[in-house]
Amino acid sequence: MINVKKVSKSGSVTIPAHIRKSLGIFAGDTFKIEENEDGIVLKRNYGHCIFCGTDIKLKKFKSFYVCEGCVKKVKEMI
Repeated sequence: MINVKKVSKSGSVTIPAHIRKSLGIFAGDTFKIEENEDGIVLKRNYGHCIFCGTDIKLKKFKSFYVCEGCVKKVKEMI
């Protein structure tokens, strides 16, 4: 099924309910928006480091995320 959507005045686009449901997308989920040679790509953002804010090489600690770089820095401090 082809879905054609219009960009609103505020710049938002609605993802159709059947697509959200099939991909497990829920209200409050966050995404990174990137552009490439084909157009716009949405990538699910699972979290960010509580210390530096990066979303690369994360490790989960309880309900928080910490990147590998910050884990190393914390270990050096101990």
